[in-house]
Amino acid sequence: MKRRKCLVTVALFLFALATVQLPLLAQDNTGSIRGMVYRDINNNGTCATEGEPSVAGIPVELVDDTTRTIVRLQTGADGSYILSEAALGGWQVTVVPGTGWRVTSQQTRAVILTPEVRDVIDVHFCIVEINSPPGGTTLPESGAPIAPGMLMAAALGVALIASGAGLILHGRTTQPD
Repeated sequence: MKRRKCLVTVALFLFALATVQLPLLAQDNTGSIRGMVYRDINNNGTCATEGEPSVAGIPVELVDDTTRTIVRLQTGADGSYILSEAALGGWQVTVVPGTGWRVTSQQTRAVILTPEVRDVIDVHFCIVEINSPPGGTTLPESGAPIAPGMLMAAALGVALIASGAGLILHGRTTQPD
């Protein structure tokens, strides 16, 4: 009987130890990454937390450098995103705004979560709408603005080529064989 009590006591002790230790171990291996996506009003690539509004519904992708786990989030109504319970280690955080937007800040940022630094905040991104950028028209493939002077030069070049082709064709039809 004493032996059975001893075994039950040891089993209960080990069970209690395991149930207390497992959550503590899980906490030691996670952290969080959070930030905002801002509309870059002055198009300078710097996210001002005051004066530039945040943008809701913008996709953010987080990739774990070790396991290559991909987490896709979207900014909330206040323009923020958070990945809680992120594994410790390196992460690549990328804003993926999609059609109609261009990233003016760094598009991908590296974040490292360690036992000493478990919560990384202020992983912010800046974007602008490409429908009406200041100072020119936007090229659809690259998202880079084109200066109005370049548009005029391109139009003049096309006009000169068309005129030259017209003169050559006209010269061929008026010369006797």
